[in-house]
Amino acid sequence: MSLREAPIPRAPTPMSKSSRSNLAETSNAAESVASGSGAGNAPPASDSYLFQVYLRLRPPSFSSPRFLTTHPNNHTQVYVHPPAAQTSTASQWPRAIERFSFTEIFTENSTQRDVFQKTTLPMLVEVVRSGRDGLLATLGVTGSGKTHTILGTKGSKGITQMALEVLMNGLHSRFVDFEKLDLAAIDQSDAVMINAPMFLSNTLTGMEAYMKRTNQQASLPKSKLPNVSDITITPDKRTNYAILLSMYEVYNDRIYDLLDERTITASISQAGMKRKAVHFKKLMTFDHRNDNAKKAVFGLRKIYVKTLDEALRVLEYGQASRHASPTSSNESSSRSHAFFAIEVKRFIAKSNVMLPSGTFQIADLAGSERARLANTQGERLVEAGSINRSLMSLGQCMQLQTQSENGKPVVVPYRQSKLTDLLFSSSYQGPVSQRAALIATADPQGDYNSTAQILRYTALAREVTVPKAPPTGHPALSTAEEKAKMEEERQKEYEAMRRLQAQLEETILRCKAAEDALRKANETIKELEENNLLIEQQVREEISNEFEERARTLKGVYLERLLDEEEAGREFVDGKLEIAMRGMEIDVYEDHDGNTSDEVSERMMELERENEELRMEVLRYKRIAEAKSPIKGKRVRSAALKKKVLLVTTERRHAAEDAENHAPRRKAIID
Repeated sequence: MSLREAPIPRAPTPMSKSSRSNLAETSNAAESVASGSGAGNAPPASDSYLFQVYLRLRPPSFSSPRFLTTHPNNHTQVYVHPPAAQTSTASQWPRAIERFSFTEIFTENSTQRDVFQKTTLPMLVEVVRSGRDGLLATLGVTGSGKTHTILGTKGSKGITQMALEVLMNGLHSRFVDFEKLDLAAIDQSDAVMINAPMFLSNTLTGMEAYMKRTNQQASLPKSKLPNVSDITITPDKRTNYAILLSMYEVYNDRIYDLLDERTITASISQAGMKRKAVHFKKLMTFDHRNDNAKKAVFGLRKIYVKTLDEALRVLEYGQASRHASPTSSNESSSRSHAFFAIEVKRFIAKSNVMLPSGTFQIADLAGSERARLANTQGERLVEAGSINRSLMSLGQCMQLQTQSENGKPVVVPYRQSKLTDLLFSSSYQGPVSQRAALIATADPQGDYNSTAQILRYTALAREVTVPKAPPTGHPALSTAEEKAKMEEERQKEYEAMRRLQAQLEETILRCKAAEDALRKANETIKELEENNLLIEQQVREEISNEFEERARTLKGVYLERLLDEEEAGREFVDGKLEIAMRGMEIDVYEDHDGNTSDEVSERMMELERENEELRMEVLRYKRIAEAKSPIKGKRVRSAALKKKVLLVTTERRHAAEDAENHAPRRKAIID
């Protein structure tokens, strides 16, 4: 049964004994709180919290005992009475009553319009007029009315639809022209800007196929109630606006874009397209050292909308893209936390210069579930574990926001999960902290354990009240039995303490022994390292000395060889010079028969043969000298040897020329 938009008169149901006792206990607890101890636990001023926490109670769907009750004159506190099945069966001691404080409690008679006006409308006004960010999150167990509050039902609009309608009605005359203004150039989050008609045209085929396959289960409920046409936000006449819609989900602690045009098409065709995760990081600023820069989700698709129908169709596509699977607790259980962002860009009307702009986000948080009750296995079990871990981190952050240390608020560790980082980062970073609210939904007749757990970590204050007087007819224990039982328990605790003390002493001794062994091992390692350095230094010195000695030996050998070669070359040249000089001495014999010319010719031929032999011998010595060189293939003849060989060759040539020139003269003398 859905939440009612307006209270409907109905016949009163008979009150059971447990309900009457709960009401009596509630009245007694309220009187004790008002009279003394509870007065100091009232929630402090609303500005001291990062989140304003509201509680909405679902109307009862059947006649059964309630475990949640409110005081008629106090709309900020709720009392939780454990059912009879939750108390101990071994004794009949009075049951503890828990009292939780909230910013405001919406009872069963509260309408959707009441919730919207008190939780959402103030944030929308600040987003439009000053550009301050706003965040509204909803949390509750399955069947507590969370979906009804956010998206509504067939008979009532949700907060999301009412927020879009109020914005469109107030700003429709001040929208900028998408074609004339480059919104992508002024966006710092690398977003893909798309006009709504183009986006809806690209996704039309996929949505039709999806709606046909799911029998139109993905469509949003359409209702005209409640009427919010009288709620208006007056825009600044000197300012123009642009509304950009984006939607993403946190699935298994990763962020995915829900407005990707390929998501539904791939799911219909079962193509198995792997979605690409987007990142949540700081925006770039002129001062790169600014640690207080605002963070945003990068790489999203942002849709520019101008009408309510376009906005609702974009929201419908995002809802269809969200991860959902059937479980034993819910036919269509959300497997992720969804964020719907309404970004309101503000521009100066005359120059289109952008002013500080804000974003209003609506977060639909998945409810925690128990694997035993939901009967989840495999991939569904992994999803449930991720959801429960993120909600546990959220509970820790919500509890720490109400605590202080030395008069200062405790820093909330919101970076420990992706969900808390998205919810709390704008409260700590950016030029202006966001305005945030959380609506916890609860069913007074639903699951006690799950509801009480959510109330414990979302409430702004908590107090436990136990009635002092035991119920009538309680079988009190005798004094002797009590003493004997206490003495027995004391002895058991003492023995356990002695065992723990002995184990602690033994552990301390082992730790000391391990520390001594570790210290000795470190000293041994240090000594070995020093010895290794000394050995390495000695080896290096020995190798260096040995190489120097070898180099000196080789140098002496090569010098001796060069000297021997130079001496041999000198002797060789001297011998050849002597032979050449002897060849130049030409004896002139008188020959009356005219044989002088023939003798000269023969002598010249002999000298040429000797010259050729000398040349060949020089080449042979040259090859021998190259073979003895310490570097193979390198010429090592000395300059003196080259000069002497050249001199011998020149002198031989001159001698031959002189003999040839003097031959006619000698012949004339002989004649």
